Amino acid sequence: MIDFERISKENNTVLIRVDGNLDDTTTNYIFECVKDELETGVRNVVLNLANVGYVSSVGLGELVRAKSRAAKVGGTIYLCEINNPVLEVLSLVSFDKLFNIYPTEGETLEAIAAKASTA
Repeated sequence: MIDFERISKENNTVLIRVDGNLDDTTTNYIFECVKDELETGVRNVVLNLANVGYVSSVGLGELVRAKSRAAKVGGTIYLCEINNPVLEVLSLVSFDKLFNIYPTEGETLEAIAAKASTA
């Protein structure tokens, strides 16, 4: 089971707090949520993974799929508040180089605002 809390923010951004595991039973739902947000014109999707305890290989693939979908419309996926076991997995597969990862929601939103002010 997975749950989401969506919070709209300024700078064309939506924050999605993910609660549950990213595995073969939940990740397509995540992709669809991200896709739906992008279709409404959102260009910055922040996934707060603080309450995610596990990411399977399928989950990793869906994160890449979401990133690819965002890139097609000029958007960006940001990851934040990742707990250590999940962060270790993401680092092992070099997702720390593929995604914009921040320690907190606040720092992520500040980075987005700074990027928007220079655009």
